[in-house]
Amino acid sequence: MLRRIFAFLAWVPLYVFELVKANVALAKVILFVPNSKLRPNFFDLDVSDLSRFETLMLSHLITLTPGTTSAELSDDATTLVVHAIDIDSVEAVRADIQRHLKGPLLRWTRS
Repeated sequence: MLRRIFAFLAWVPLYVFELVKANVALAKVILFVPNSKLRPNFFDLDVSDLSRFETLMLSHLITLTPGTTSAELSDDATTLVVHAIDIDSVEAVRADIQRHLKGPLLRWTRS
């Protein structure tokens, strides 16, 4: 239990940092990218390896991060549909979510 508490306390500043980065990136998009140059897109994110709680937490983290939102969870709870306001590469966004949101979340929930 103590390990989970420490993992959570380590996770909080990581998410706050990601939140600040996303706010700055979204501000740049809003201020400097014309609407005609935006590349919004929906994409699927595999969440089949997550528990229901982890899926819920990840979907909230994605939605709370500016520029992205969770749109729908498949009926079998294995795929989360995500929308991003400006995407160069869907794979890059998936990898970023994996590295900066899902990975730290799992270190906290599975410690």
